[in-house]
Amino acid sequence: MKAITIRNTRLAAGLVFAAIGLMGGIYACQYRLGTATDMGPGYFPLGVSGMLALLGLTNMLIGWRKGADDEAVKLSPTALIIVVGIVLFGIVLKAFGFAPAVAVLSAIVCYQRWRERPIEVLILTVLLTAVCCVLFVYLLGMPFALLK
Repeated sequence: MKAITIRNTRLAAGLVFAAIGLMGGIYACQYRLGTATDMGPGYFPLGVSGMLALLGLTNMLIGWRKGADDEAVKLSPTALIIVVGIVLFGIVLKAFGFAPAVAVLSAIVCYQRWRERPIEVLILTVLLTAVCCVLFVYLLGMPFALLK
């Protein structure tokens, strides 16, 4: 996999902020918003998401007007794999539960070791899943379903 080169970091960061703000706003609208005097559970997240999206749009505008940076930034494939793993963690957590989500995340972030040491990755995935389940669900009492 080749590294991705980002020539305009301010524009890219603004795009990420705006996307996160937009997704957060969409998610916040699933809850009752209420009014300023009687705020619902979605009121504050919608406000924060709106500010984040506005910050992102402002950064995008400034980055677009300034043009490319002096030094381009190379985004390594490892960073992309970690981001994909975190996104998949959220999707698998909602669909299948906490234990499969931790297992998927562990297996994805160890992608470089799969060819060299697959047994090590499997053992690490099983152990990390067990430790996380015991720690977060049983000891800390986090409200996650282990399996759905």
